[in-house]
Amino acid sequence: MKRFSKLKKQIESLFEPSLKLEFCCNAYPMKTKTGYAHNSIPRFYVKLNKDIIWDYPKDFKSEPYHEYAENNGISSLVREYIVSK
Repeated sequence: MKRFSKLKKQIESLFEPSLKLEFCCNAYPMKTKTGYAHNSIPRFYVKLNKDIIWDYPKDFKSEPYHEYAENNGISSLVREYIVSK
């Protein structure tokens, strides 16, 4: 798995420098009925100043959480897009 900090740097290099845009990622642990977390759900979002203007998966129709956590491909998709440009 590649480091998010490298992806963050690549994405933010595409932003207009005068705008205060920031690409962020958090991971939230998923807890089962027994209370143990086996997977994490990533959340990617873009902030303009301090306001969130884009939020994935919140702003998108997503799969059930257990499938989403296992099959998340947003990092790979964004990397592929950046490399193709």
